[in-house]
Amino acid sequence: MDTNQKRITILTPEEVNDIYDCPIFSAVDREDYFAFDEEILAVVNALDKIETKLYLMLLIGYFRVKPVVPSFT
Repeated sequence: MDTNQKRITILTPEEVNDIYDCPIFSAVDREDYFAFDEEILAVVNALDKIETKLYLMLLIGYFRVKPVVPSFT
């Protein structure tokens, strides 16, 4: 097998950035993507640690914009 073969490219670098870069939210975006119904709030409120609650809320909001799980630091 030739180890110098190039891999195929499916996405352009711009498309990869569109998928995986963190979105930038306007004030209206934040109100829309981070608005939770009673069912989600019940799940969030059932969690013990504030860090877990915040992480879940961030995951839901970001996942609504892009179907990837971001890595928060």
